[in-house]
Amino acid sequence: MQISKFILLAASAAFLPLGACSGGSAPVISTGPAPVPTPTPTPTPTPTPTAAFTPQPAAVFKDPLYNPALATVGTGWQYDTPPNSGAFQNGRDVTGFAITYDAASGRYAVDAPVAGSGTLMQVSALETYPYPATIRADPANKSTNAYGPALSIAQAGQPQSKYSYVSFVDLYAQAPIQSGLATLAYGFFAVAQPTKAGDVPTTGTASYTGELNGAFERDAFGSWITGIAHFDFDFAKAILSGNLTASINCLMGCTSPRATYTFTNTSFLHGATTFSGQLQTPGAPSLGTFSGLFAGPKAAELVSRFELPFYSNQTQSWLTTRGVIAAKRD
Repeated sequence: MQISKFILLAASAAFLPLGACSGGSAPVISTGPAPVPTPTPTPTPTPTPTAAFTPQPAAVFKDPLYNPALATVGTGWQYDTPPNSGAFQNGRDVTGFAITYDAASGRYAVDAPVAGSGTLMQVSALETYPYPATIRADPANKSTNAYGPALSIAQAGQPQSKYSYVSFVDLYAQAPIQSGLATLAYGFFAVAQPTKAGDVPTTGTASYTGELNGAFERDAFGSWITGIAHFDFDFAKAILSGNLTASINCLMGCTSPRATYTFTNTSFLHGATTFSGQLQTPGAPSLGTFSGLFAGPKAAELVSRFELPFYSNQTQSWLTTRGVIAAKRD
């Protein structure tokens, strides 16, 4: 409004007769330049409100399932820790973590450390880390004093997944146990549809290639290892060989040379659905271990947990890491 008033006053002054001040001469009327109209303000677009995400039951595999008797593979660590301190006390294994499927309802349930049990729910939209697409989920009826767990699940059978019968799962669960002290559980796991008894080939050979993810002791995802695993099976002779390579990843960008671990002392029986062995790398203070099972019809895929010593350039020491492998036939 102030700008409009100023323009109107300037236009009125331009029409004053100049002779009124000098006298004698005929008045000369000057119109001056035409006033510039006030531009119409561009309306500010109303932002589109972000729709609230409505929690809904989460899926792990595409229906119908080959084998609804799911297996949860992997292990992690559980500690007592003062919040935000980085101190880890009373270390022990993560036990009792499992994801199961109820064929009658078509829903999944989770039993998780710290947070209890309940229906698996997707509680936020799709994310991009650490897999191409994940869901966040937690039990619908978790205990009232729990903050989690947070489960990142790379759903098998989806366009972004390499696997149809194995889904990677990251676990992070925390809950207070007393004033100034909380319990923290974390680790890499996988959920699989196990190959049914009698469905594992007993003739021929097959090679499997896959990925691994591992977490460090006393380090809740501040750093972790990733890598590639190769499994070679002679089904006729019941022989297993192979290797895996792994390197470290850090939130702060640290690096370590890629380490190779060779399978040794393997165990695989003719027609068996499971297998195991040890992992050997030069200079390590001990052997690593692995144990796993086939997944899907005709042993199309496999999943295996592992524990191994990994040398860190940052700490100049060997660190214990635990994790899980998923692989499929080449």
